[in-house]
Amino acid sequence: MALLTIADFVVGYRAVEALHGVTFEVEAGAVAGVLGANGGGKTSLLMGIMGATPHRSGSVRFDGVELVRAGTDRIVEAGIALCMQNRRLFPSMSIEDNLLLGATLASRRIARERLDEAYERTPWFAERRREASGRLSGGQQQLVAIARALMSDPRLLMLDEPSSGLSPVAVQEVRVLLETVAAQG
Repeated sequence: MALLTIADFVVGYRAVEALHGVTFEVEAGAVAGVLGANGGGKTSLLMGIMGATPHRSGSVRFDGVELVRAGTDRIVEAGIALCMQNRRLFPSMSIEDNLLLGATLASRRIARERLDEAYERTPWFAERRREASGRLSGGQQQLVAIARALMSDPRLLMLDEPSSGLSPVAVQEVRVLLETVAAQG
């Protein structure tokens, strides 16, 4: 059985349909991608799955449970996380505080455990945990944004343009982090 099943999904903004009849499945443990031109609806698809854009019809099933109209908090609780394009960190907040925002639905103890895991995966986070995230390079900010999404302990991590605007070195760092996460399931 697929982990994520999208069937005849339609998302629109007022009179404009951004997506029409999108259907696909993602198996547990798979790494999948959605390709398309700028303005082709990739972000609308991800935001629709998260319940953050207007859904007109169709189905979003995660591990067999329908999530359409479930609310973003319930979708995160179900095990889906989204790391948006352009990172969307809080620039005046510390690395640690940005990370902890990803675990707001967890108990304080669980959040601390997940923070320790993030520090193990990316040791410089711990060394610079009190530094404002706005002072980081684009690649470093992207790593923090992905780690923040992982703080909810998702079973499905969705990334919108994870290498957008990054240097080749930063793209490589992001790739290594994602390979590590994928290898861990």
